[in-house]
Amino acid sequence: MSKDQATYSLWLIPAPPAFKILTAVIRKLAVRFRTPEFEPHVTLTSGLTQALPELEQCAAILADRFGTFDLSCRSIDWTPEFFRSLFLPIKPTVELTNLYRDVHALVEVPQSSFFPHLSLLYGGLDPSVKSSLAEELAAQLPARIELPTLGVVHASSQTAVSTWRPIRTFPFRAEPAS
Repeated sequence: MSKDQATYSLWLIPAPPAFKILTAVIRKLAVRFRTPEFEPHVTLTSGLTQALPELEQCAAILADRFGTFDLSCRSIDWTPEFFRSLFLPIKPTVELTNLYRDVHALVEVPQSSFFPHLSLLYGGLDPSVKSSLAEELAAQLPARIELPTLGVVHASSQTAVSTWRPIRTFPFRAEPAS
């Protein structure tokens, strides 16, 4: 990938009021620990270098194929990884796994292991700090998150978080499976 080549990600974007709550938590943590601020999202795939119109067409197809996702969150967790420093694991569902599979088939990139999560903090904090934060934040965060929108975002782990920008969103249109 050349330095000047645009890279994109496909994100699931929370609905209000969860979006507002999560944005406030992410912002508060970013200020407190001097870490990057970002919009709340669940990444489906990243590092995409296809032409933007092609990605937007794929996103439109997916939005027509799937309905809004109403997903359960697990207890806050953390890893030493920069982009999974502190996060809410999302309980996978059959529909979410199908979306993940279809995303990768449409954008023609290989699937890796799927670990759906919503990050709360990027950066390298001590595990004891993360453990304390998990306890501190547990009561503030939703147990379920409604994700009605698929976003095409100019974002990649290879670019500064401050440069990430939403390009276009696509509301899910299909009736949810019962």
